[in-house]
This record gives sequence, structure tokens and C-alpha cells, in this order.
Amino acid sequence: MTIRAIVPVKPFNRGKSRLSQLFAPDVLYRLNVSLFFRTLQILFDSQGFDEILVVSRSKRALRWAEEKGASTLLEQSPRGLNSAVSQAILALDSQSKGGLVILPTDLPLMTADDIRQLAVLAEASGITIMPDRHNAGTNAICMNGIARVTASFGTNSFQKHCALAIEQGFALTVWMNKHIGHDLDTETDLELIQSQTDFMEKLQTKQLKG
Repeated sequence: MTIRAIVPVKPFNRGKSRLSQLFAPDVLYRLNVSLFFRTLQILFDSQGFDEILVVSRSKRALRWAEEKGASTLLEQSPRGLNSAVSQAILALDSQSKGGLVILPTDLPLMTADDIRQLAVLAEASGITIMPDRHNAGTNAICMNGIARVTASFGTNSFQKHCALAIEQGFALTVWMNKHIGHDLDTETDLELIQSQTDFMEKLQTKQLKG
């Protein structure tokens, strides 16, 4: 079975808006870029996917993704996370159906081993959902070649995605992964991540091109 990853990306000057009171705009921009490149690198390092598709309205993000070897899709109106993911699923399924992994870029603790397990889960039956550490949001979704649910990211998306899977009769698995469960949205998230990784220290000295 073909296994593909979908990575939705906001413009780098718009992502992580809830952290805007903690960082100057240029630092927040570097944070979003660093998260983007880290996610792509881990996806390629995992060697678990036949294709990695980045969907974004940012032409810079798409250019950088192509330079890394990813496929790209320019997000069309109506714009937004759920619309972008739906557009990506439709584009890939129009080529051929296969396993899908939908993955955001704001998971600084995620490892290549975690990604390899996601690729395996995309070949399993039904749908696998990885919630955030609060069991409120959805941090990743794996869907096999048959199962599809409408992207419903946002408030209480974990419960929404689970309900959609059950309503449509798909086998549902919930995977509580300690790395994938830690996303980066709030100051508390940042403090927890800083206690476990030197990612933010590296960010302060990272030089960006483009």
C-alpha cells in the first residue's frame, strides 16, 4: 500500500499566534520556520513514506518544501487548516488511494521512530488518532486506504474526529504518544518542551536563508 504524509503549513508570519506575547515577530517567524524544517527532516529520516505533501498558501514554504524533496500543493480558497487538509486528501486520492498520515509541524518532541510507527498505523485497519496531552486537540491522524473522515481540527477536535470515525463505522484506535502529545501552543507547552529539549536554545542561534 502507498503511504503518504500530509503536512499543512501556515505562512510563517501567522503561525503560533498564541505565542505572540512571548516572542518578537522575527523570533516567532524563526520558530515557525525551524519547526517546519525539523518536521520535514524527521519525515524524510523515517523513510516511512512514498510521498510527503506540503499544503500551504505560503509560496516560500512550498519552495523550501520542494527543495527538500517534498511534493507541494498551493492552498486554494476557502483558506484554513481544515480546508487545506481536505484539499490535500482530495488531490492525493484523485491519483490513487492509500494510507494517509496528517501531521502538523508544531511537535518539537516528535522523533523519527514516532513517525515510522505512524506510517505503520496508516496501513492498519480504520483510523488512528493521536490526541494532545489534554485529550482535547488532534495532533496527528492515520487513515488506511479506505477510511476517510472530514478534517475537523480546532476546539475539541479529538472528540470530533473520534465521533466521525465511529459514526462512519471505521475501526478506531487512539494512540497516546508522549512525544506527539506535546504540541506547542501556549506558554505552558513551551515550558514543558524547554525542560525536555534544547530546541529553543538552537533556535536562538539558527541562521535562516531565503
